[in-house]
Amino acid sequence: MLTIEGDLPVSWRVVAAGEVAPLARQFDAHNAGLLRVLQLIDTSGTEHLDDAAGGGEMHRLEAKLDLVIGLLAELLGREQSMPISRSCRFSAECLELLHEQMPPAIGERVVIELVLNPRLPRALLFVATAAQVVRQSVGAAVTFRLDDLGPQVREELERQIFLLHRRSLHRSGAGGTTRI
Repeated sequence: MLTIEGDLPVSWRVVAAGEVAPLARQFDAHNAGLLRVLQLIDTSGTEHLDDAAGGGEMHRLEAKLDLVIGLLAELLGREQSMPISRSCRFSAECLELLHEQMPPAIGERVVIELVLNPRLPRALLFVATAAQVVRQSVGAAVTFRLDDLGPQVREELERQIFLLHRRSLHRSGAGGTTRI
């Protein structure tokens, strides 16, 4: 299981037990659409045509698409406030926040908002359970288990984490923990 580590915009809030099932269905549909858009953004600059005549046209089209996506991201960023960046570890199974001042109780159900790509400042939304709380000298490390992910969303999320992992390795030129 790949894990990314770094500062990501993330927030969480406690949710009532009766809200979990409807939220999980709603979040699954939201996340599937957002992960498709993130996939398009991440692959738009990496695919090239072998055909030299069509290659220039494709690059112009990609540049226009990048511009539109950038403008859309700006508009969305103005409308929706982004969560505060926090030190964390993230996989398709769990999210670990490393320095929480007010940790939830173990077993408490929460809603998590997480932004994976600042080029599209829209949050992925997850229903999760506080699985572990480890007290530290400054706050606590909290592990949230991501619950009720549909198979399509889990697969797309794993793909997105893999792309972030690969990009990080390419930039650093080394293996080990993937920092974003």
